[in-house]
Parts: sequence; structure tokens; C-alpha cells
Amino acid sequence: MNGAAVFVDVGQGDCTILIDRDARAAVLVDCPPAGADVLDDVLKALGPASISTIMVTHSDLDHMGGLLPTIHKAGVRRVHLNLDYVVVSGGNEGVKLRAFYREVAGLRDKGVD
Repeated sequence: MNGAAVFVDVGQGDCTILIDRDARAAVLVDCPPAGADVLDDVLKALGPASISTIMVTHSDLDHMGGLLPTIHKAGVRRVHLNLDYVVVSGGNEGVKLRAFYREVAGLRDKGVD
């Protein structure tokens, strides 16, 4: 396998891309809001044709806030969410998380596992 791991600096939060160049596919680990904006450039530079899977390590918006735009832009077919660890830092974050989970629940109707 011709692979690479790329750690993308997106400010607060993490964004890691695991690339299989032979399969022309990538797995995205965490996607903060700023991650959705830089992924196109990173993927073009490194050569994978698509993101096959997104994995979210925990339910903090700094790690999954860019998930939905990325799914829609990249045509992602599979998402793994770690729902065992939910981070709510206060304010409106609980409301935002509930809205986010409603949107994620609707992804199955759009063909995303």
C-alpha cells in the first residue's frame, strides 16, 4: 500500500487524513469547521480521489463541526461517530449538538452509513 498520514493545521481542533494512494481513497479523522475549507486543497495536492469514511473521535464541535459540509462536498458514504464521549462546554453548545445529531440522523436517508 502506498499510504500517507497528514495532520492538517486548522487552528483549534484536529483534522487528520489517512490516504491510500493505490485505492485513491482517504479516511478523515475529525473535521472541525475550518477543516471543511482546507480539505479540497489538501486532497488535490496528495492525490486521493475521494474521502471514503469519516471517523469522529468525540462529540465536541471542534472535532466534528465541519462534518456535514464535508459529507455533502465530498460524497462521503460512511461516518463513524464516537458517542461515548460528549463534550458540552456550556452556553448554546448543547442546543447546537442536538441540532447536529438531528442532521446526522437524517444522513441515512441520503445513503450515508
